[in-house]
Amino acid sequence: MKRTIIALVLALGLLLVPSAVSAASDVVIDKIEGEGTWADDTWQVQIFPGETKSTTITFYNSSSSSLQVEATVSPYLRDNANVIFTLVMPGDIKSVDGKLNFTMPGKSYSDLTLNVYADASTTPGTYTTELEIKSEVPPSGGGGGGGGGGGPRVYYLEVDLWGEEFTVPITYDGQVQEDREAVSSDGMLTIRIAKDVVALTGEGKRLKEIEVWPVEQPPSLPEDKCIIGTAYDFAPDGATFDEPIEVEMHYDPSQIPDDVDEEDLIIAYYDEEAGEWVECECTCDPANQCVTACICHLSSFAVIGTIILPPPPPPPAPADFSISSLNIFPDKIDVGGSVTISVLVTNTGGQVGSYEVVLRIDGVVEKSKGITLDAGAGAPVTFNVSKDTAGTYSVDVNGLTGSFTVKEVAAPVKPINWPLIGGIIAAVVVIGVGLGVFFWMRRKPSRVLKQRSHTF
Repeated sequence: MKRTIIALVLALGLLLVPSAVSAASDVVIDKIEGEGTWADDTWQVQIFPGETKSTTITFYNSSSSSLQVEATVSPYLRDNANVIFTLVMPGDIKSVDGKLNFTMPGKSYSDLTLNVYADASTTPGTYTTELEIKSEVPPSGGGGGGGGGGGPRVYYLEVDLWGEEFTVPITYDGQVQEDREAVSSDGMLTIRIAKDVVALTGEGKRLKEIEVWPVEQPPSLPEDKCIIGTAYDFAPDGATFDEPIEVEMHYDPSQIPDDVDEEDLIIAYYDEEAGEWVECECTCDPANQCVTACICHLSSFAVIGTIILPPPPPPPAPADFSISSLNIFPDKIDVGGSVTISVLVTNTGGQVGSYEVVLRIDGVVEKSKGITLDAGAGAPVTFNVSKDTAGTYSVDVNGLTGSFTVKEVAAPVKPINWPLIGGIIAAVVVIGVGLGVFFWMRRKPSRVLKQRSHTF
């Protein structure tokens, strides 16, 4: 078993170290201890929730040259990230995303521990992962010699523009040795890297490759922005340059919408942490139909146009009110009577609003009412007023004026009861006639007696 793993490590070392160097063949596995079993480069281990298991591999560099070693465990997450594989070096130096870099001095040993942890949600069972080892010889003598030519050893930065490949000479420390220009096969994208630019990975190591591929579904843009042509993904993420490199992106003018000004085209990159596109320092050249930007890191890039949006409509005017049609009915009443006073209120503004209508009688506030109206709406407001004192009263409703009069109530005139009067008159007549007859009848016998006595 050990011999199989040794052969794997040696083979990987020979393939990944520059051809002028063979020191990686001196890296051997001295021993393997711990739990689980190995089959070639695959570690197999049975684990249950809450357990941690490990295996330790001891490497030996039998040569006098130092080696830069990169160990990678893949996959480092299993069972929906409930099972985690981690590489650990002495000093509690741990892998990041399953990858760990370390240096082995000549004639030295290095222990590499592969741990697996299962959290409480882990499904019990047997899990596997593969360990891959890469190594190369750093430049000797602090950057001088090492190749017999008296200068620093030269490596190469590979640039791949979706199948169009270029190489850039670079030192072990990431310093570009010559000016280089890489152009895509369709001529739409150009990358220029100047001499002495230091190109590093996110881990601070020499950048070994740049890959650029079209993005089929680029991240969304604000509504007033649009991508002109193709967006490109520059990898690896996190790569940096101590001095900007130049990216020139061409575009097809026929793809520019009518509401986009060609002279305002820019190159922008997508900031994944912020979740937004960020404008680069760039120059637009409509004559050559290209935009050039200076970039110091790798991400997704695209030519972005700004859509000239029509100005937004002005906000509606605030509520405004007018008052009209003062009506006082009736304008003359008796003491204690009631008069109705009304006005028409209209909202002449552009928004809903409220308005207070105040009735003043002889300059004194008599009553008030509030009213809320939609824009353009109107409605009457009515007051009922009565007064116990005769007189003329002035009316003021929010500046509209008028008056009404209150009169004293006249004493009522009783009607003549003609039947009664007629009856009285008739009674008097009857009584008078009766008395006349009575007295006449009393006088008549005495005359008769007198006449009779006179006869005898």
